[in-house]
Amino acid sequence: MAPEYYAERMLDVTKLVDEATASLDDCYEALQLMRESCNEACLHVHPFNDCLRKCWAGWKYGRLTCRLKFS
Repeated sequence: MAPEYYAERMLDVTKLVDEATASLDDCYEALQLMRESCNEACLHVHPFNDCLRKCWAGWKYGRLTCRLKFS
């Protein structure tokens, strides 16, 4: 899948974890898996640095979303 897909999904990470049973750690874990997938997808995309920036931005704002939802 395209790195942009993962970057956008990281922004909506709270929709992917079960609100009734999830914790902040669960949200972070799901986010980390998506970040790894995004970074891996960047290996096949040029420019590479721009792709990694998108992954980093998605991860950064995804963490904020997790904190707002589960803290």
